[in-house]
Amino acid sequence: MKKLIVMVLATILCLGMVSCSPANEQKKSNECYLGETVAFENGVEFTVTSAKFQTEIQGTYATHRADEGNKYVLLQIKVVNNSNEGYSAEGNEIWLNYNGARIAQINLIRNWEDGFDDISQSPTTTKTYDAFFQVGEQVQMSDLALVITNESLFNNDAVKIWLTEK
Repeated sequence: MKKLIVMVLATILCLGMVSCSPANEQKKSNECYLGETVAFENGVEFTVTSAKFQTEIQGTYATHRADEGNKYVLLQIKVVNNSNEGYSAEGNEIWLNYNGARIAQINLIRNWEDGFDDISQSPTTTKTYDAFFQVGEQVQMSDLALVITNESLFNNDAVKIWLTEK
């Protein structure tokens, strides 16, 4: 009977170690939800402060309407550069993940001064950017995650921010 109890306790202890292993913790440390903050290893932090759908966007010079059967996803992203170097991201380093599909930003953001298509930010600064995407009408916010990568030669971090609250 003692052997059985010891075996059961050892099994529970082993399962607990596996679920709390560093590999599992590391996987979760690069993901968060709307309103939460996630960071690259170098200290650059990202928070999606707002996520909403719209069928039209009023730009500086024109009103942009989503193609028929589609809608826009508008995101506000706060970036805090806690690194010792400048941070920059190009448009191909920011996209939406929809069930494994990679949805790129749409070009109309170049009409906005704070579009997230291509940014450059000095150390110790905080800025908020807008990012725009177009998706089908059937897509729900719970199906989407913003992915930001740092594809520089020296670092290949990636973070994922789910567009719903936890």
